[in-house]
Amino acid sequence: MAASQRTSVSGLLEEWSMRSAPPQGGALLGERLHARWARPRNRGRSTARIPAPQTHNLMRALVDTNIFLDVLLAREGLTEESQRVLDWFEENPGDGWIAWHTLANLYYIGSKMVGRAAALDAIDEILSTFEVSPVASTDARRARNLDIDDFEDALQASAAISARAECIVTRNIRDFLQSPIPAVPPQSFLKTVAS
Repeated sequence: MAASQRTSVSGLLEEWSMRSAPPQGGALLGERLHARWARPRNRGRSTARIPAPQTHNLMRALVDTNIFLDVLLAREGLTEESQRVLDWFEENPGDGWIAWHTLANLYYIGSKMVGRAAALDAIDEILSTFEVSPVASTDARRARNLDIDDFEDALQASAAISARAECIVTRNIRDFLQSPIPAVPPQSFLKTVAS
């Protein structure tokens, strides 16, 4: 029975678990993550790798959770651009950072959607490319004192400060207007590193 014809949750989880092995042939991080969690409804869409810009203009950046979710959840119209961002960091190691709690958020969402094993495999893939920002109680207190309405976003901004990031790559620009580290959307980040 084709994946698109399955209607039971167990059938969908079985399909996702079969996708937990990374594709062969040197796929970059964005493509591997997309293959792990891509929803069956996206089977007809192209998953061909979009090459990240070839550049030597490095930029230290913290990547917000929503960029990973664009790829992992195959968000229509957002996947390819976010995949290019993740791929750029894989090709330019040492400049990609994430907040500690990004891992918890991705695990929580992933374990509900694709199961514990596939979620942990995705976490391992992410940790093979991205550094986790060093955080302590002082960073949490700093986040609490930032003039950012959403505390989770304030934690992201504080993690970016700790990582000495030049920017935060996010789709959520509006919520980072008061961040001491500027937020940039994926397309702006890609243009900057390509120039």
